Amino acid sequence: MPLSKAERGWDVLSKQELTFVSTRIYGKDRPFSGYVTVSEGQIVSMGSGRPADTGTRIIDVGDNRVIPGLIDIHSHGFAGLDMGSGTAEEVKKIAKALAEAGTTAFNSTCATAPKELFDRFLEITKDLVDEPVYGARVIGAHLEGPFLNAVRKGAMVEEFIIPPDLKLTEEWMDRAEGTINQMTIAPEMPGALDVIRYLASMGVTVSAGHTDATYEQMLEAFRAGVNLACHTFNAMRPLNHREPGVPGAVLTDMGVTCELIGDCMHVHPAVMRMIIELKGPDRVAVITDASRFAGLAPGVYDDEGRQVTIEPSGLARLPDGTISGSSATMVKCLRNLVEIVGVSFEDALRMTALTPARVAGVQDFKGSLSVGKDADIVVLDDDYNVVWSLVEGEVQKSPEN
Repeated sequence: MPLSKAERGWDVLSKQELTFVSTRIYGKDRPFSGYVTVSEGQIVSMGSGRPADTGTRIIDVGDNRVIPGLIDIHSHGFAGLDMGSGTAEEVKKIAKALAEAGTTAFNSTCATAPKELFDRFLEITKDLVDEPVYGARVIGAHLEGPFLNAVRKGAMVEEFIIPPDLKLTEEWMDRAEGTINQMTIAPEMPGALDVIRYLASMGVTVSAGHTDATYEQMLEAFRAGVNLACHTFNAMRPLNHREPGVPGAVLTDMGVTCELIGDCMHVHPAVMRMIIELKGPDRVAVITDASRFAGLAPGVYDDEGRQVTIEPSGLARLPDGTISGSSATMVKCLRNLVEIVGVSFEDALRMTALTPARVAGVQDFKGSLSVGKDADIVVLDDDYNVVWSLVEGEVQKSPEN
């Protein structure tokens, strides 16, 4: 069973007491003019108008937006480093870079790989989840595979795709000690439903992805425990008016949440808007699906023996033209939702913070600005530049550093 915050024993290191004052603070509903005070790593008070003089440091950010830290439940890497194959120190570097870019919590995600790499990844992630803050908080492990369908492999390495194996899944769950909170699987593969039922019984979010399942097979998967669609419309049997496929199933079942890559390239903005209008912001979790090449300049790079080209648009492609992850940040996705897709800032914020928090099971202490929640706070200017970033009260970025 995924661990609660108390069970994880997350230490509060921050002794900073700060009060942010702004004309645009995004609390539960509409933005308001007022303040947010943080102490001991938590939000301790919020209100309209000017704060009382309590001795805390006052930071007046004017008209800049004060928002909850963004949460990415599906990211593979950043700045040339990979979460799946990286060392603990490399993942910490990714976490620091993400925090500075406005992402304050994330699932460390491992793509399909040899068993030995999955074993190592789970050991590293388990240790990182339990450590004090060093950047964005690692909230869990996401296994994207290896129980996928090679027909819809996308950028996955086919030789590492294996049939669903319940015994192996149980072994990984034991090894992870409660830190696996998401697993992507192709539900139509023989043995997959047994794995899905087991994962669901353990409280793990089960995501259907890299799948060639029919509409009927997806309905069976929902009954077994699938409750998330991995990067909707990508690497799955497409929608057809006579065979609704995977998208038809996930878009019409209101109990299923859709991951949505927010770079406006993996999914056309018109289709992104369709998904949001059909599901609502509480059932759309925007992700980056960022590869290790996110944040790097356009060019040709080596991805452990495979050539990847980063186009000027930021899209990563394999030599055969297959898209290989995105180079977006969560703040960039937030901006795309508002300025390209055309949703309200409030709805965009919900899809990039609170809904992902719910999917990851951390909504009680992350994902929104509320008294008692973690002091995960980001301040954005009108051009969506990150001015301030705090993770559990620890300043990760400010005009002073």
